[in-house]
Amino acid sequence: MADISNNTVKLSITQPDKDSVVTDEQVSVRMCSSTSNNLAVMNKRIDTDSGSVCINLEEFTDDDVFDGSISYHSQDKKKGAFLPGLKVTAEIIDVERAPRTHPFNPNLYTIKLTHGSFSWEIRRRYKHFLKLDAELFFHKVNVRRHSLRRDHTPELRHLPSRHLPRRPDMFATTTNMEKRKKALQKYLQVILDNPNYRNHKETLNFLEVSHLSFQYELGEKRTEGVLRKRAGGQKFPAGCCSCCAGLSWGIWDKRWLVVKDSFIAYVSPKDKEVRGVVLMDKEFSFKHGRKQTGVSHGLLVHNQSRELLLKCWTERKASEWMKAIVHVMATAGADWIKEHPHDSFAPVRDNSCAQWFVDGESYFDSVADALESAEEEIFLTGWWISPEVYLRRPVTAGHDWRLDNILERKAKDGVKIYILIYKEVEFALTINSAYTKSKLMSLHPNIKVLRHPDHIAGQRVVYWAHHEKLVVVDQKVAFLGGLDLCFGRWDNCSHRLTDFGSALLPPPVNKTEEQIRKIGALIVEGTVEGMKLPFRPDVVDAARLQMEPGTTGGSKIWLGKDYSNPVNRDFFEVNKPFEDSVDRGAVPRMPWHDVGMRTFGASARDVARHFILRWNATKVEKVKIYPDIPYVLPKSYSKLAADRPTISENVKTVECQILRSLCEWSGGVPKESSIHEAYIKAIEESQHYIYIENQFFITSLFVDNVKNEIGENLLRRIERAHREAKNFKVIVVMPLLPAFEGEIGTASGRSIGAITHWNYRSICRASHSLLERLNERVGDPSKYISFYGLRTHSEIHGKPVTEMVYVHSKMMIVDDNTVIIGSANINDRSMLGKRDSEIAAIIKDKEFVPSMMDGEEYQAGQFAFSLRTRLFREHLGLLDSPSDEDIRDVVSDSFYMDLWMKTAKKNTEIYDEVFHCIPTDKVRSLSDLNTYKNLRRLAVEDPGEARARLRDVRGYLVEQPLYFLEKENLRPPIGSSEFFVSDEVFT
Repeated sequence: MADISNNTVKLSITQPDKDSVVTDEQVSVRMCSSTSNNLAVMNKRIDTDSGSVCINLEEFTDDDVFDGSISYHSQDKKKGAFLPGLKVTAEIIDVERAPRTHPFNPNLYTIKLTHGSFSWEIRRRYKHFLKLDAELFFHKVNVRRHSLRRDHTPELRHLPSRHLPRRPDMFATTTNMEKRKKALQKYLQVILDNPNYRNHKETLNFLEVSHLSFQYELGEKRTEGVLRKRAGGQKFPAGCCSCCAGLSWGIWDKRWLVVKDSFIAYVSPKDKEVRGVVLMDKEFSFKHGRKQTGVSHGLLVHNQSRELLLKCWTERKASEWMKAIVHVMATAGADWIKEHPHDSFAPVRDNSCAQWFVDGESYFDSVADALESAEEEIFLTGWWISPEVYLRRPVTAGHDWRLDNILERKAKDGVKIYILIYKEVEFALTINSAYTKSKLMSLHPNIKVLRHPDHIAGQRVVYWAHHEKLVVVDQKVAFLGGLDLCFGRWDNCSHRLTDFGSALLPPPVNKTEEQIRKIGALIVEGTVEGMKLPFRPDVVDAARLQMEPGTTGGSKIWLGKDYSNPVNRDFFEVNKPFEDSVDRGAVPRMPWHDVGMRTFGASARDVARHFILRWNATKVEKVKIYPDIPYVLPKSYSKLAADRPTISENVKTVECQILRSLCEWSGGVPKESSIHEAYIKAIEESQHYIYIENQFFITSLFVDNVKNEIGENLLRRIERAHREAKNFKVIVVMPLLPAFEGEIGTASGRSIGAITHWNYRSICRASHSLLERLNERVGDPSKYISFYGLRTHSEIHGKPVTEMVYVHSKMMIVDDNTVIIGSANINDRSMLGKRDSEIAAIIKDKEFVPSMMDGEEYQAGQFAFSLRTRLFREHLGLLDSPSDEDIRDVVSDSFYMDLWMKTAKKNTEIYDEVFHCIPTDKVRSLSDLNTYKNLRRLAVEDPGEARARLRDVRGYLVEQPLYFLEKENLRPPIGSSEFFVSDEVFT
């Protein structure tokens, strides 16, 4: 069994001794330290006497630039295996003679083959040459017969047999060995120079070549060949696969096995379709020999998701396969079989390039550019994907930048598109993934869509979701974060509440004036129910208008369902995307604040590898026997260009590691909770401040079975700062209320109440909450930690309106040098790994700028500092207006108290005065709530004065009302439908 610890790979193998008795030996691969990250085997031969081989990390050099590459998808398996226009050369470099063990074919020839920049070695006996020659003879006869029928001269005029030595190996002498080698080499070269012979299936078998051999993006040409594979072996079969696995175990199939840089794949020799992919991971290992595998000449390959039992034809071939796999494990695959920080599947990538995005506009715009640049493949996954969502606004003629149109355009160009979407529980959610799938797959055959999971009665998977959001293009650039490509997510720093199109609508007139205008209209522009509309010189619009604002008009930012307010009305009938779901003339939209990022190179390829794992696992579970849904293969890292992107000034050089929450149900692998581990580690190592934006804050309530430890570690870190008398701050920005349909305090708002209950219970309610425990241990918690929300205002028909800005970010910044961005909320669903699937990245800066921290000069990381200051400027209203405010020093009193807290307090007071906003600290019980709603509001009683007061609002920052409904139990009441839902769903 292979095991990685202390830089040593130990492999349990078997070797036959001279009496053909199988014994176990230990073969260790020792990794010699060096400053280089590259690994190379100095001596590929494993010495069974000493049982070890040293791998020098300094000797490895990359191949020269590929001089005849083909694209990842361009080589069709039916068009031949070799690269067009490139010669294949053969050279016999060694002969091993063993007359005792092989009296009839004592010579084992080592043949080095070269094709473009690819080179590989095979080992063959004389009998293999004879078999090849016989097959080519019959091939020539068949071709000749075929050509005579067509009445033309065949190209195969001479068989290469004249170069093949007639004397068998058993009679060959050592003195004539060089002559024999040259004859065999000439024989092979004649075959390789003739395309008809070279592409014959027997030649390909002899050369160990397949349609996957020379795909440049898949890495080096490594060992390939025919073996027998036993069916079954999935560790976590689901659905019908669990039954089929038991029935098929014991069936042996002939498969073509391919070893690549970081995976093993097997192909059906009949149809050349990939039938399985085994990714190298930290549990990747193998056993060799009958005693270890229970099969003669057996090889048992093991990773986190399956065991692959193979049977070779001879012990020599089994040994060659074993050595080939050891070599890959020690070189190109070494990164995947090691342990990594935070127990992540992916290594830390130095000198990566990354870029952040605040709000949907810039994120969607960059995604559009990346999709448009795709040449080979696109990976998409999300909690929800809306085919009709526009990635660029306002909408232009032709709808070129609508998601479905982009994907259809690229699919017609030959790009392969793979989309994984969450299959929702239909009675609980209205996102209609079935519509998404049917819509996208109807566009083009190159678009493949899988939904997961199937909700089977009795399985707890019904509670959990695929919550990750990612876009990967050509396995070179990846987007991740909190933004799904769906309705309601596109927004920018303006966070507009209204969208009536390009019409400039004046304040509404009263009913009498409206009737007068209708009667006295002289110029007509359109009709409404037979009534002609008057020309209004105070309305400017290049398009037609109807009486109801927003139903038609000029270019809108948010079309149809995209204009949304899920608290007022959740999404419904999303298969009718251009029909409004709320009344634009009465209901403001809910602005959406989010954070995403883009990464390039190796870390983007790590994101792609995660997607490939999930795609292949879903195929095995749901559509294993359907060839039109293919397996996807990860590209090699050795051929990846390391050039720094020049597309944006915001791209920074960083250290990047991809993290995830994944488990058996969501990815077919054991539980991984590296996002949670990264949060914990970053909190522990923080020195000055922690800034969190998240959709939820549900954590560390051990008495209520909430298990993630983020809140507990915040408590410990603040206690340490208190003991050491250090200036330390934690700032948390989160939604003022959950974005569920309904009104809190009523039967329609029970889901809102349930989430609010768990947020408050984590933050400030009951003795075990974070603030209550801090109050006991450090005194006033506000010196160290404070909670905030975002709110904005506008006007509809001249009446002031307000709405919260929904915080959907899943992000943490620490000390202006460390950032975590992803899809994971602060709750057990996202953090534990065994519930929702999530993906994130932890970024550590490598480039710095001068700044200030705690009153002293400080080197701030460019990525973290630029993101944090951009967020602060938006929240504080400093984006558009010049300001002398210094936002560099987060922990200074001049910023934290005099600017940040003061701005939030003032904005909160103004909004309470003008609108009597809900939630608010002035409402502590349901009776208070009813009274508060009936109070006279300045926005209604005196709009002019309300506008004057609202001019003093700066930015969007407001205080989180931690005393809101503190006297009420917000959990669902006994007997309600929500009462019977497990607490795990809400936490």
